[in-house]
Amino acid sequence: MSRVSLNTAQALLKAGNFEGARRIVRKALDENPKNLNAWQLRVEIELAAGNKKEALTLVRQVLVDHPDSAALRSVEFDAVFQSGKKREAKKTRDRFAEDFPYLTNRIEMMNLQLDASAGKIKRVSDKLREYAKHSYGLDNQKDLAIAHHRIDDLFRARRLMDEVHPEYANDAELNAAMASNYFQLGRPATARKYARLALAADPSNRRMSLLIKSSWLMYFPPFYVMTMVFIIFYGTDSLLGRIPAYIAAILTIFLLSDYTNIGYSFIIVLTGIEFGRFTMVFIVLYIVLYFSSVNAGVYETLFKRKKSVSLKKY
Repeated sequence: MSRVSLNTAQALLKAGNFEGARRIVRKALDENPKNLNAWQLRVEIELAAGNKKEALTLVRQVLVDHPDSAALRSVEFDAVFQSGKKREAKKTRDRFAEDFPYLTNRIEMMNLQLDASAGKIKRVSDKLREYAKHSYGLDNQKDLAIAHHRIDDLFRARRLMDEVHPEYANDAELNAAMASNYFQLGRPATARKYARLALAADPSNRRMSLLIKSSWLMYFPPFYVMTMVFIIFYGTDSLLGRIPAYIAAILTIFLLSDYTNIGYSFIIVLTGIEFGRFTMVFIVLYIVLYFSSVNAGVYETLFKRKKSVSLKKY
């Protein structure tokens, strides 16, 4: 199958049409079972669809016959990393670096992913800013903006995304990232605006529907206070590091505790119902909704429907 057909599969993948992309890739593999580009794309499809276990199984099946493929070894790292196996991901990165030391950019990206998962947000943010000095074009700026959002560097992500959005007004990924970022910044109305744009571009993104509903809870003072705590934490974390971020978040909770109590007192007076003992339950539920709304991984873990994917052996 021609490269053009695989490009079509990549376009379908980007649009979220996983089954359409699979059909094209399967046809390519039926015609040429040794088409490593098609195998790589097949793994990427399963990762994007959230089928992490299936993706890892698939790539390791293919690597038995093609252990020297840098592209497949690269997506193997992605599959291991996205499966949450941090120690195994480090070993996979080490083996990749040993066998392909000249692929310095890919190795550096693996390092950044591992640093981000370890909570080293300041280090990752500084590295992304360094990349920005040597990157050109709106596509690169868009990718960097989304990368800053994914490590919760909220303020820089907002500035970069606002700059590129006019050129990518219908981009589903960018609009979803902006909706999540503005939600995290305590801007519920703006978050809903971009969530609706994301849904218009990709109606299958059910996380955006949850975000729209969750954003209305932010108008309740106790829940807005929790959002403020996260804003302080993420802002401090990306600038100063994790320990100062914890200190800032704890101080915020202490200083705004009276504001939280006012909100609950208002509801008690309004309804005549004393529910103070359920305060922690409400806070925990909001935290679950918060992270499910802004984090695709958390949403998939808690809400995504599971379906088995058969892996055809060649």
